[in-house]
Amino acid sequence: MTIRLRMDVYNHNIPSGKSYTPYFNTLISIIVFRYDDKESFKNVVNWYQETQRYSNLQSNHYFIVGCQYNDTEQIIKDQDTENLLNYISKQKEIQFFKVTGSNWDDLTNKFFSFVDDVCRIEFSKEFLFVIHYI
Repeated sequence: MTIRLRMDVYNHNIPSGKSYTPYFNTLISIIVFRYDDKESFKNVVNWYQETQRYSNLQSNHYFIVGCQYNDTEQIIKDQDTENLLNYISKQKEIQFFKVTGSNWDDLTNKFFSFVDDVCRIEFSKEFLFVIHYI
């Protein structure tokens, strides 16, 4: 199976009269924040609401990643993260992963497991079987 990833960067500079549909046909939204940056953490809710507003698919799945680097101070507390995740998960089921400098492989494994789960949920077994053998 081939997974096609497309990255859209939030941009307020849309010329008037242009259509703005950055999340068209998006099945997975990945939202990333840094534990040493309050602004990126505060924007998680904004990014979540943005994807809800512009996604044409009701079945958009969320993978939120919190990045904590070994050489930086953690400003965002784990309780703040838990409160945020509880708020969002009341509306949509989400997957969360806290990544540090030592667990990048775990992040990769969890992400691809998440993608596999989304494919099983969104596509029939027959469809996936045909895709797998093309």
